Amino acid sequence: MNLFEVWGIEPKYSYIGQTVTKKQFKQQARVSTKGAQLIDSDISKMKIAHGLNSQLININPYNDGKYIFEGIMYLTVELKSKKEVEKVAELIHQSIPQPTFLILTEGDECCLSSAIKRLKLHDNQSVMIESIQVTKWMNLNRLSEVEYQFISSLALSELPHHDFYEFYKAIQAKLYNVNHFDEIGEYEITYSIKRQEEIEQRVELIREKENQLNQLISKLKKETQFNKKLSLNEQAMKLKKEIDELKNQ
Repeated sequence: MNLFEVWGIEPKYSYIGQTVTKKQFKQQARVSTKGAQLIDSDISKMKIAHGLNSQLININPYNDGKYIFEGIMYLTVELKSKKEVEKVAELIHQSIPQPTFLILTEGDECCLSSAIKRLKLHDNQSVMIESIQVTKWMNLNRLSEVEYQFISSLALSELPHHDFYEFYKAIQAKLYNVNHFDEIGEYEITYSIKRQEEIEQRVELIREKENQLNQLISKLKKETQFNKKLSLNEQAMKLKKEIDELKNQ
């Protein structure tokens, strides 16, 4: 499966295909010694596959002095190993100021990553990651129904075109939603700011209640008094019911 064809980027938009050597990346990104070691040990090849900007597509740039989204860079990364994929993704996002969408591959499998970044205060050359998403690994030749819906929903035609900030936030939301499919219970194909806020609030509430449930279960295992065990068990059953109801909304 050619992701860029599925997303409507090829052949309509110009193909960059510029290889970024590990030496170039380490020099330009000024990565730490530990970061350089991670690049050498885990990355096989990097390539700037495509770049979208206002000259290529009818989407406005966005710059409020804090967030700068003047375009999107699609970067493909071939990995030697999947073991440290989250660290690799974070390192790349941190090292590239421009909004970047990562397609990370290892053999026949791939995962996708995005990160909302803002400029650091008093330093217009550096960025801070506010939130990052790295999906689970997928085999593009054997996608599940949910994975297929997810991949298809990242097409240009399925994303907002008002400005690149909204465009990228929609990408980030879709990665978040597929990562939390178990909590949500279904994959949200369409995107809206209001609906996304509802989803994220529900996921956070489910996680809070699951943490409370785990704490109760831990106490229940240690408790020896029958009456207290009975009370804890009732509380745990109530929490479990609330969690199930939230997941089935």
